[in-house]
Amino acid sequence: LASRCQPLDAAYPAALSRIALRDGKPEEALRFTKSALRQLPLDAATLMQLGTLLAARGDAEPARRSFAAAVAADPGSAPNRERFGAWLLSSGDSTSALAQLRGALALDPQRSRSVFGLLVLAGLDDARIATVLPPLPAVLLQFARYAEETGTAALARETYLRVLTIEPGNAAAAAELRRLQQPR
Repeated sequence: LASRCQPLDAAYPAALSRIALRDGKPEEALRFTKSALRQLPLDAATLMQLGTLLAARGDAEPARRSFAAAVAADPGSAPNRERFGAWLLSSGDSTSALAQLRGALALDPQRSRSVFGLLVLAGLDDARIATVLPPLPAVLLQFARYAEETGTAALARETYLRVLTIEPGNAAAAAELRRLQQPR
């Protein structure tokens, strides 16, 4: 009813799309998503929704264009970059995926754990993951802690040293490095 009363509001078809998807009607969801995009063609959330629906259908190239358009429409959205990166990983395009995931981490270092998980599931070892991280102390500290938890203390030490190279006065990295160097 609301959609009929306000036919120019893209929020209603976008919501109807999510409802149709929840109800197991992907084609209807796709139709509503396209309707929402006709009204608001640069809405990043709806473009991401379209990419997800197209990817589920197996329409890889249109899905890629939709995900890329969503990231372009809202370049500051770390979740969109992470989602696009995850899809690229699943599609086998690791080079583009790593660029998107690196961008997500640069925008929001708190996403580190989920991005590390994606990279591990994609088959990257810890040393390879370390090479793709943005040079931000917050991300590198998260990675060093992750490396310790996974039993690679040498990589953790190396990462703490990397943090101190970038930010010589970083108290957290210095304290963790001292702790690692103490005999056990």
